[in-house]
Amino acid sequence: MSQEKKFNCTLISVGSTLLTNSNGTEYAVATIEFQNKNNQIVQRSARIYKANLDKGMKIGETYQATAVVYGDNQVDVTVAPFAMGGNRASIEDFDFVEVATPVQESVAS
Repeated sequence: MSQEKKFNCTLISVGSTLLTNSNGTEYAVATIEFQNKNNQIVQRSARIYKANLDKGMKIGETYQATAVVYGDNQVDVTVAPFAMGGNRASIEDFDFVEVATPVQESVAS
């Protein structure tokens, strides 16, 4: 089982050099700022895939980051080109009704 955490971050800078991972995907190393579990504002490095950078990510904007633990307690952080947050819909927002599942009849040939 892997450990993962999604969180908001501010994009501080993006390196100008593109690197390539073992899958052949290009990425840049960036600096992000976020509030850690101790409520401290910290700056850390993260990866941003080139395909995400091409969508127009801007310095100073807030984006969603994902931290994943791998190997011997190493952490990999990636940043996505969309903001996290807002009010997600919940089951209390709707009056759901039961819908009968249609029965599939087999067709003999």
